[in-house]
Amino acid sequence: MTTENSIGDFRIRGDLRVDRLGFGAMRLTGPGVWGPPADVPTAQAVLRRAVELGVNFIDTAA
Repeated sequence: MTTENSIGDFRIRGDLRVDRLGFGAMRLTGPGVWGPPADVPTAQAVLRRAVELGVNFIDTAA
Protein backbone atom coordinates (compact mmCIF):
# COMPACT_ATOMS: atom_id res chain seq x y z
CA MET A 1 0.00 0.00 0.00
CA THR A 2 1.24 3.48 -0.87
CA THR A 3 0.03 6.63 0.85
CA GLU A 4 0.80 10.20 -0.12
CA ASN A 5 1.18 13.36 1.93
CA SER A 6 1.58 17.04 1.18
CA ILE A 7 5.33 17.44 1.69
CA GLY A 8 6.55 15.87 -1.54
CA ASP A 9 7.14 12.32 -0.48
CA PHE A 10 5.20 9.11 -0.20
CA ARG A 11 5.25 6.16 2.12
CA ILE A 12 5.45 2.53 1.16
CA ARG A 13 3.61 0.19 3.51
CA GLY A 14 3.13 3.12 5.88
CA ASP A 15 6.68 3.28 7.23
CA LEU A 16 9.19 3.69 4.40
CA ARG A 17 9.38 7.35 3.30
CA VAL A 18 10.55 7.95 -0.27
CA ASP A 19 10.99 11.39 -1.81
CA ARG A 20 9.04 12.13 -4.99
CA LEU A 21 12.12 13.65 -6.62
CA GLY A 22 15.02 11.26 -6.91
CA PHE A 23 18.48 11.11 -8.39
CA GLY A 24 18.50 10.06 -12.04
CA ALA A 25 21.41 7.63 -12.24
CA MET A 26 20.89 6.37 -15.77
CA ARG A 27 23.92 8.26 -17.09
CA LEU A 28 26.22 6.58 -14.56
CA THR A 29 26.09 3.38 -16.58
CA GLY A 30 28.29 2.26 -19.45
CA PRO A 31 28.18 3.09 -23.15
CA GLY A 32 24.73 3.18 -24.66
CA VAL A 33 23.32 3.34 -21.13
CA TRP A 34 24.12 -0.33 -20.59
CA GLY A 35 26.65 -2.21 -18.48
CA PRO A 36 29.15 -0.98 -15.93
CA PRO A 37 30.44 2.59 -16.03
CA ALA A 38 33.87 3.35 -17.46
CA ASP A 39 34.97 4.68 -14.06
CA VAL A 40 33.35 2.47 -11.42
CA PRO A 41 34.94 4.15 -8.34
CA THR A 42 33.76 7.59 -9.46
CA ALA A 43 30.23 6.35 -10.19
CA GLN A 44 30.12 4.73 -6.74
CA ALA A 45 31.39 7.96 -5.15
CA VAL A 46 28.63 9.95 -6.89
CA LEU A 47 25.97 7.58 -5.56
CA ARG A 48 27.43 7.61 -2.05
CA ARG A 49 27.48 11.40 -2.07
CA ALA A 50 23.87 11.55 -3.20
CA VAL A 51 22.88 9.38 -0.24
CA GLU A 52 25.00 11.52 2.12
CA LEU A 53 23.04 14.55 0.88
CA GLY A 54 19.76 12.86 1.76
CA VAL A 55 18.68 11.28 -1.51
CA ASN A 56 16.56 8.22 -0.75
CA PHE A 57 15.28 7.46 -4.24
CA ILE A 58 17.74 6.55 -7.00
CA ASP A 59 16.04 6.10 -10.35
CA THR A 60 17.80 3.87 -12.86
CA ALA A 61 14.95 3.44 -15.35
CA ALA A 62 15.23 4.42 -18.98
